[in-house]
Amino acid sequence: MKHITAVLLLITSSTSLVSSLGYTFYSLCPHLESPGNGRVSTTGHTFGSLAVYRCYRGFILEPAEFSTRRCLQGGVWSGLPPRCRSPVTCSSLLAPANGNVDISRRTPGGVATYSCNEGFTLQPSTSRTRACQRNGRWSGVGPICRANRTNCGDPGTPVNGRRVLGTTLEGDTVRYFCRQGFELVGNRERVCQSNGQWSGQLPLCSRLIDCGGLLNPLNGRVLLTGTDAGSRATYSCNEGFVLQGPQRRVCQANGQWSGRDPTCNPRGNSCGQLPNPRNGRVTLTGTTAGSLAVYTCRRGFRLVGNVQRSCQNNGQWSGSEPICRRISPPLPPGTSCPNPLSPANGQVQLVITNNRITATYSCNPGFR
Repeated sequence: MKHITAVLLLITSSTSLVSSLGYTFYSLCPHLESPGNGRVSTTGHTFGSLAVYRCYRGFILEPAEFSTRRCLQGGVWSGLPPRCRSPVTCSSLLAPANGNVDISRRTPGGVATYSCNEGFTLQPSTSRTRACQRNGRWSGVGPICRANRTNCGDPGTPVNGRRVLGTTLEGDTVRYFCRQGFELVGNRERVCQSNGQWSGQLPLCSRLIDCGGLLNPLNGRVLLTGTDAGSRATYSCNEGFVLQGPQRRVCQANGQWSGRDPTCNPRGNSCGQLPNPRNGRVTLTGTTAGSLAVYTCRRGFRLVGNVQRSCQNNGQWSGSEPICRRISPPLPPGTSCPNPLSPANGQVQLVITNNRITATYSCNPGFR
């Protein structure tokens, strides 16, 4: 038998497909590594073979379009190797103290719903639900469960008194005070308790001082602002009558009205009372015809005007009311005033009080 010896010559180039004498040759695609947290399965490594990528549970393949790759001519796999990444998840949420949180899921779109135990209220109420967002964060802020505060309602106000109160919720305090002339009997402070009741009892404002009413003088009347301490009584007379006595009286701390009861006398028989000048006083010997009114001033003031006035037969006081004017600084030591001269048909009297000398003039009977 005759042997035939042949030589096969292969010429390769940069491509994996080479034809020679009616034959076609292909290069193999390389081995593929499984992605982290996933795996890859191949049907082979020759031209046209497929590689399928899958991720373990809880991981997401991206880019998703590269889940399948094909072995191409030239010994390369199509596309790029995908990876398995963790899906977007929101963190766990802690339940608020004295409350609960229910989470539907921790992936985007999931909802966390908060609730409070009995006796507690969610604050702020707008944070009752939160949503898991695409950035892996929960919307809003976590609410708190605050104990309900009982409302005790109106604690009341004592008659002749007042109260100082903010709100009427548990733990709040109300304070009571009484009007002038009244004293507080009972609790000065009360607290709103958890049972919805105010501690203690509503106090009373008991009348401390009462001077009683005053009768109208004959031919006149009296107006009262009240009868408790500090109240004022103002007297006035009917036309043709003159008030003799104090025009105003005050209810004092001893429960008595100051001064005495005035009277309303016919104008022809009485000149009536005279008010004290500012920073001074007037002293009356009476209010009938012939009576005198003598004016004096406080220390540091001097009298300007009539020192004396007399009650005339027409029921009017002579002259006009003087004034007390502040004096200039005291004279230097050693300075003295000359002795005043007595008027004709009259006399002058010097009175020394508190290092001051006062000259009081008067007329002889039958002169004024």
